[in-house]
Amino acid sequence: MLTTFSRSIRAAAIDFKRNLRLSFFTILFLLVALFFVDAFFLTRVLMQTTLGAIEDRIDITLYFKDDAKEKDVLAFREDLQKLDGVKSVLYLSPDEVLQRFKDRHKTDTPLIASLDLLEGNPLGARLVLDIISPTFFGAIKERILGSPSAEFLVNTDFTDNEALIARVTGFTHKVGQATTVSALFFIIMALIAVYSTMSIVVAGHSEDIRVMHMVGATPSFIRLPFIFLQIAYTLIALVLNAIVIGSGFFFLQKTFDLFFFGLPMNPLAVILSHVFLYSIWKVVGAMLFVAIIAMAALRRYVRPS
Repeated sequence: MLTTFSRSIRAAAIDFKRNLRLSFFTILFLLVALFFVDAFFLTRVLMQTTLGAIEDRIDITLYFKDDAKEKDVLAFREDLQKLDGVKSVLYLSPDEVLQRFKDRHKTDTPLIASLDLLEGNPLGARLVLDIISPTFFGAIKERILGSPSAEFLVNTDFTDNEALIARVTGFTHKVGQATTVSALFFIIMALIAVYSTMSIVVAGHSEDIRVMHMVGATPSFIRLPFIFLQIAYTLIALVLNAIVIGSGFFFLQKTFDLFFFGLPMNPLAVILSHVFLYSIWKVVGAMLFVAIIAMAALRRYVRPS
């Protein structure tokens, strides 16, 4: 068994050196395909995490008239907390709203001075609804507008919230579609390249295969050198892919931080949390992929025993 493997590996190495140009372009196609698979994975993970982070920051703020009674606002709050899709409802009294407003505009001296000149508090209470997912937004909005307590609200226009949710989900959907199509295209290109390479290599050894059949060589003994050759291509492509991707993360880390600035997430940490399992699947999948392609290309020349 060891002798068979060593001879197969030696034969694969000879073929690799003999067809360097072919080997180069096969590795190049595999490398490009791996890059697009990585782009698909990275984009999907980052976009899902980003969408989740943005969704966590999407809330519905209800502004009440300054003459709305506290008991009415609190009763409305109790009703809202029972709705599906609502995680929590924060009540802000008029005094808390005023204090937050002053803290936010503390550098605007004329504005603060104007507020101090007013008699009483011009701001009403607020309810801040933290929702589980944007998918619940429509149903929650309908319940709010249909409630008798809606008469106490200053504004019942939720267009800004709806527009933000639509932009986020639309952008994520489009990016996901684009990366999926690109990944599939280059995987198909790699499949064609590997199959064509394998067919050319096998065709060049058709006479050798015929002789090996004549002397009684088993189909597995004939196939092994060609399978090892494809595995060698794949290993080289995987190593180069890991080097380029790793270097890219190192140099682009600041760019990632700027792009995701303001979101409660570390993009590099998000990727690293998924990379181990993904790498295992990628290596195993790539090996199976080239092995199946090699077997398919050999079917024409290697007769079953």
